[in-house]
Amino acid sequence: MTADKNQQPKSTLLPVSGPLLPPSGSGDLLNLDASSGEAFASEVSDQLHRAGAEAKELASKAAALAVEKAPEIKRKAQEATIKMGEIASRAIKEAEASANAASATLADPQKRQAAIHAYKKKAGIGLVVGAVVLGGGFAFAKHQATLVAKDQIDGFLIRNKLQSSVTYDGLSASPFGSVTLSGITFKGPQSRSTFKIETLNVSGVEMKGGMVQGITASAKSFELPLLDFARDNPRDSTYFEALGLGYTTITGNLNIEAHFDDQRQTLSLETSGDIKDSGSLKATLKLGGISPALMTQLNTLSQAVQSNNPFAVLGTGIDGMMTITQMTLSQASITVDNSGLFKRQQEVTNADIPPDETATPQADQSINETELVKAGMLPSEAKATHEAVSSWLKNGGTIRIETNLAQPISLFRGGSWFAPAFDSPAGYLVATKSKISN
Repeated sequence: MTADKNQQPKSTLLPVSGPLLPPSGSGDLLNLDASSGEAFASEVSDQLHRAGAEAKELASKAAALAVEKAPEIKRKAQEATIKMGEIASRAIKEAEASANAASATLADPQKRQAAIHAYKKKAGIGLVVGAVVLGGGFAFAKHQATLVAKDQIDGFLIRNKLQSSVTYDGLSASPFGSVTLSGITFKGPQSRSTFKIETLNVSGVEMKGGMVQGITASAKSFELPLLDFARDNPRDSTYFEALGLGYTTITGNLNIEAHFDDQRQTLSLETSGDIKDSGSLKATLKLGGISPALMTQLNTLSQAVQSNNPFAVLGTGIDGMMTITQMTLSQASITVDNSGLFKRQQEVTNADIPPDETATPQADQSINETELVKAGMLPSEAKATHEAVSSWLKNGGTIRIETNLAQPISLFRGGSWFAPAFDSPAGYLVATKSKISN
């Protein structure tokens, strides 16, 4: 089949712009001729003109509507502004009226008293409600803390086979970490003597790695029956002197606070206590060179002692001795008041044998001026120290010994267990630059 040479080829080009759909009533897009293309372009142009006219008309209507509604919008805005002003004005007037009423009430004594009473009543009701709510929550937390503490303490006694030797009547705990035991009794396995504590409070417990690093304990009204101990140990003369002064039972109070800082490797101890009809004691001690290894060894030694294993005690003790030689002393002080004991000594002595006024106290032989000067103390300081000690031994009362160290000193020379830094009271006073006063 051959093509007619005189026949014009049909255009296959698409319009420059416009939709790809053919005009209505036209044939296939691929068969458009020139006249059809012109018709298509004309129709598209008419559609665009109609759309533009509609858009223009819509814009015109919107503008007309805006002009028409502008007065109404302005009026409503003005009404809202006036209304807000009226509300603000009314609020100011009401505030002024309230202030004037309050001023008049406070100016009148009777009305003022009634107003204060009403306020207190409302405030009291609020406080009572708040206290009930908070008190109920605290009571629940305290109950739960008590249950936990009881399980821990009973478990400790059972694990260490102490449930028959240590008993207590009551226990209470705080959700903030303190525990109070009451009616505590310590009794030996084959002894009729008992050591009693009315209340024991433990707080400030700091644990790290299963070890106690801080604790505060307070024992109130402890009771130590010296006469019973002497009867259980008739050959032990330890209690004879106290019994001779009439101390058949020792009663008093004791407080202990300890804190170990593993970063600075320091151990701080504070203790205070008093004994009825005897006196009181207060002491502080701060040691350095206390490594975590030493604390671990002390804990191991304690467990070895509880297990009654002499070989474990010996081995742990030897290891601990080597570590202890690294310890240093930073601060130490002790204050003793023996007023009650001294008075009782004088009463017993005066009743039996007249005192020997010429007798020289034995302590003067170790704390005398000559020994202090030989140890390195200045003569004037040695004299003041000797006089303070002599006065206390002769008259009783208070004596205080306190170190004055600029920096810590080693407790052992060269780190040797067999070379302590001081071997006499005079040597200690000089090495630690201690001051003694009454």
